[in-house]
This record gives sequence, structure tokens and C-alpha cells, in this order.
Amino acid sequence: MSQTSWSIPPSFAFTVSDSLTPTVRMIVESLRERILDGTFRVGGVLPSEHEMATQFQVGRGSIRSAIEVLVDAGELDKPRYARPSVARPLGRPAGATRTDVYVWLAQTIREDTSVPFLQGISRELAGTPYRPVVQEPSIHVENIVQADERKFLLDLVRNPNAAGAILWRDTFSDQSDVVAQLIQQGLPLVFVDSTAPGGLPTDHVGTANALAAKRCVKYLLDLGHRRIVCVSDSDIPTASIERIKGYWRAMRQAGLGTSTQAGLFGQCIVPELTHEVTLYNDPLGGIYAHGLDRDCFYSDLAHRIVGEILAIDPLPTALFVTYDVLASWVWAVLEGHGIRVPEDISIVGFDWRAQWEKSFADELTTASQDFEGFGCHAVELLLGRLSGEAPSVPRHILLDAPLVKRSSTSTPPSLRSEHALAADVYGS
Repeated sequence: MSQTSWSIPPSFAFTVSDSLTPTVRMIVESLRERILDGTFRVGGVLPSEHEMATQFQVGRGSIRSAIEVLVDAGELDKPRYARPSVARPLGRPAGATRTDVYVWLAQTIREDTSVPFLQGISRELAGTPYRPVVQEPSIHVENIVQADERKFLLDLVRNPNAAGAILWRDTFSDQSDVVAQLIQQGLPLVFVDSTAPGGLPTDHVGTANALAAKRCVKYLLDLGHRRIVCVSDSDIPTASIERIKGYWRAMRQAGLGTSTQAGLFGQCIVPELTHEVTLYNDPLGGIYAHGLDRDCFYSDLAHRIVGEILAIDPLPTALFVTYDVLASWVWAVLEGHGIRVPEDISIVGFDWRAQWEKSFADELTTASQDFEGFGCHAVELLLGRLSGEAPSVPRHILLDAPLVKRSSTSTPPSLRSEHALAADVYGS
């Protein structure tokens, strides 16, 4: 193809011949729906004619007619003297040309991190016979996101044009039943950022979160910090869990704490994320203050986190925050309380969102996730499956997230005081 196109998948409808009686038509549509939702899986046999006749409250002749329709369509196999079985994925004709690579984004297409991801996909598919077809949730509300994600996956089950799919899924939804059906049907799937639900065997591209987080904390340790607190929230996806593990590994190696019992200064603050909006009159300060929306649940979360931080005695000298959005909020609330960054407390985040978004500030020391690399490597994994060159076992690619050093970190106040005292002594 000369140019990559982006479009929203159509609604896939399967027609039934007008010559069928309403009863047979109803049975055909019902059986197709059960194949679609995974009740009847590829290779699995259907119930007996007697069972289905009882269930549908129809005669066995109507059941036989409906089965004949699906056998003629190639959707059921009917060996002699045996019950029919599901022959192939619903709506996927044998030998159909499949050129569409379907892409699901649980976040919006306009999201700062989505743009480089889609650019990576577009670049790697250029010159191949495949084109990306991208879909996002209709509304970015949790239950609607998950419902739209399920509909997207169910459409794939019966989509004759799908060559494969790249899925940046909602990490809190479990669509493992439909994903298992797609795997059984042989549709190549690549999951991005988080692995497939239920630990299902699929290819995956993500970040080496624990390793990168450990590097972030070690950087603070190398600066001389010992009172380092990890900050996250209770709505933790797998990536954040791995980042917290990286924090504890670095702290344990420095002799400062364990994952089961806080050591000398090791501590993790993970308050409940309520998604409620609380308006605070406390002033915000620092470089991020004017760019934050107070009418936002991160405001409530950051104020509660800072309240816990200020209650620690002695005060921490550094924070490792598991994602940049929360880090910028914590920075602003701390400065509003008169705690200077980095003079009093250093802050390290994770993502380097400022690289991709139209940021008014790029001052946060952070780990740089390779969102464009997500797209590039996902396509490489998928093309390997489509060409038949990939091994049968699932493949996992974890990309590095190098540390980006900015102005939010410095040596702890005690070391700066010691250095200043030494300079005075030797200077005199």
C-alpha cells in the first residue's frame, strides 16, 4: 500500500436468507450468537437435536433446517452419524483475504501517548499489504470503555477482514473469555503495555518497569538520599506494581527496607483513589501550579498524599512517584505548603510525558517510556506471526525506559549543608 489509512471498524452483520421460516431464522441467529460469544467454540460439538429442540421449544425438523443453513455457510461441520461441530470462526470465509490490522486503544486516540504509538504502527506497516484500523472508546468512562472494548473483541471474532490485532487494553477489564476464543481461532494478537488478561498466551510489548524504577531510585540513592518514599495510588495497574517492586529492590539493596516491613526509611504511600473531586483552598506552587485543573480527582489524591508525607518525621528528602501526572500534582501541592522542590524534597516520576505532550514545563526527572517503540515492536511481532516465521511460544519484548534528569532532583539538604560547611572551613 502506498499510504496508511486510519478508520473505525464497521459493524459486521450476517444476513440470513429471506426464504427461511421465522422459526428457523430465529434458531440460526441464536446459534450464531452462541458461536460468537464463545458458548460454542471452534471444534466443539453442539448439543443433540433433542436437547436443542427442547431448549428452543421447536420441532427437531426446525433444528435440522437451521443446522443445514450453517453447514452450507461453512460455519458448522456435520460428519455422518455425528453431531455437528463449529467449523471455523463465524463470518470468516475460508481463503478470505485479510489485510486489516485492528488496533484497540482503551485511552483516546488524541492522548499524548497514543500519538507516537500510532505513528510507530503506521511507519512499520508502510510498504506491507496491511493497513491499520483503529478504534477507541465512544466515551472515556470506565464502564463504557470496558463495554466498548468487549464489543470490539466480539466484532473481531466474526470479522472476515481481520489479519490480526494490536491491543492496548484497559488493564482493569477482564475480557479473557473472548480473547481465549480469538486465540483458539488462530487470530494473531499482540498486547501492548500490559499482558493479555488471565495470563493467556499471546505476544506482548511493554516496558521493563521494575528495572527502570530501580534505576530511578538508585539515582536518588547515588545523590545521597536515604529517606526516599514511593508514591502511587490504589488503582494500580500491573505496570505500577512492577515500578513499586523496583523501588523496594533498590531500597533493600541499600539496606533501607523490605517489601513486607518498612526498614529505616523505606515507605510506600498508596492512598485509595476515589475518583471524587474535592475542591481545596490550599494554594498550589511551583512551575506546575498554573497548568493543573483543580476540578480533578488528582487534586484530592495529591492533597491526601502530601498530608501523609508531611506527617512523616523526619521529613523524606526524596519521592519516587510511579507516574508523571501524579508527580506534577504532588510537586504543586508540596510547593503550596512551602516545601521547595528540589531544595527540600527531590521528585522522580515515570513516563516522560513532557516529551510527547504540549507541556508548559519539562522539569521532572523521570523514566522515558518508548511509546513509539510500543507500536513499532508490536507490528514486528504481528508480522512475524502473519508470515509464519514466529515460534509457537508467546514472545515478550520489554523496552528500556532510560532516566531523564531534570531540575526536580538534587542532593539532600543535609549533604548540601555539609558541603557548605566544609567550603567555609577550608575557605577560611
